[in-house]
Order: sequence, then C-alpha cells, then structure tokens
Amino acid sequence: QWAKTEAELPELRDLAALRLARVQLEVGETDAALTTLDAVDAVGFASQAAEIRGDVLLAQGKASAARAAYELALIDLEASSSRRQLVEMKRDDLPVTSATAKAGG
Repeated sequence: QWAKTEAELPELRDLAALRLARVQLEVGETDAALTTLDAVDAVGFASQAAEIRGDVLLAQGKASAARAAYELALIDLEASSSRRQLVEMKRDDLPVTSATAKAGG
C-alpha cells in the first residue's frame, strides 16, 4: 500500500498497484481491486492491468465484462508470449453467452 502512494517513480507506483490489486482479489476485496486498477496509468502496464481486471470481473460473476477485459489485455501482447497464451486460455475458458455466440466468439 505504501509503495502505491509513496514511490517516487510512477512505474513503481503502478507496479505496486498491480500487486495490491492481486492481493485484494485474493482476499475477496473485488471492488477495492477495481479501484486500485483504475490508478494504473502507465502504458507499459495496461495489458497486465486489463488481465487483472478480467480476473476481478470474473470473480464478481461478470463473464462478459471479463471477456472484454481479457480482449483488451491481448491487444499489446506478442503472439509468441507465454503471457498471451495464458490470457487467451482465461478468455477461452469463460462461459459462452448468447451475445458471445452471436458475435462468433
């Protein structure tokens, strides 16, 4: 928590926010995790923030919103990266909704 607000480098604040959001998710503080993720503004962490947001939304039972977050996370990930494969797996494991089926995904 301290690093999220007190670190001098913005990148360190964003990294601390990402880690804090993961902890908040693990202890069931999903609304707090989403608020924490809103503070992440470095472009270099956008993909990670979107992935964690997808995890949080899924924990809240919002599969469609989680799918959108995972899709956003995939935008900046290289096709060969292991992180991309993990996010694709998370996305593909989501339940298919009627809206998803109509969209062809």
